[in-house]
Amino acid sequence: MSYRIVEWTPDLDLSDFYKEAERRGFENNHSQKAMFDCFKNEREWKGWMLEYNGRYVGGVCAHSFDDVMGPGSYRILARTCVFTNLTHRPHFYTRNTSIIGQQCAAAQFYVPVTLQYFGMDKKFYATSNANPVGNQQRVNRLWFPVQEKHGRFKLAKTQFYRGCEQNIWELNTAEWCSSIASYEQWPCEFPHGDPRVDYVKL
Repeated sequence: MSYRIVEWTPDLDLSDFYKEAERRGFENNHSQKAMFDCFKNEREWKGWMLEYNGRYVGGVCAHSFDDVMGPGSYRILARTCVFTNLTHRPHFYTRNTSIIGQQCAAAQFYVPVTLQYFGMDKKFYATSNANPVGNQQRVNRLWFPVQEKHGRFKLAKTQFYRGCEQNIWELNTAEWCSSIASYEQWPCEFPHGDPRVDYVKL
């Protein structure tokens, strides 16, 4: 298996990725405008793409969240996308393996690269909702509640944000990193070195 996290720039050729996202009905990922340009007015933001065996199979963004959760806060896992069937684990996550055992791209790559980029000392939040776009309903009713049960996220509040009612989850950074250190880590090349090597079990 060969994964690589690539920092997004407008020069990346993502035409095939956008076509595949559109074919799958991923409305938040089918164009540069939908996936990246929507954050250009944020104080700070960053995007990454996930490459597997030379093909872009996913992507994610993170941005400042000052207007919702106060100065110095960040929203992670924004525009999360993975073409699961094109990875080495071509199936949807299950409660025990992919969620509890952190065996999914969001856990393995997206959260770690975001913490590395913005700094471990920041306040991080993620949002979920019941919209039918992509896999948002599944994430809202299963992924986050299971993560909360294991102390990695907690529901901070519910608020209307970016056009719909959103659950806002606060990341427990120490518990998250400990959980990653406790389970299998997928090999991956990160832009600035693998941040997971510094994670320790609590």
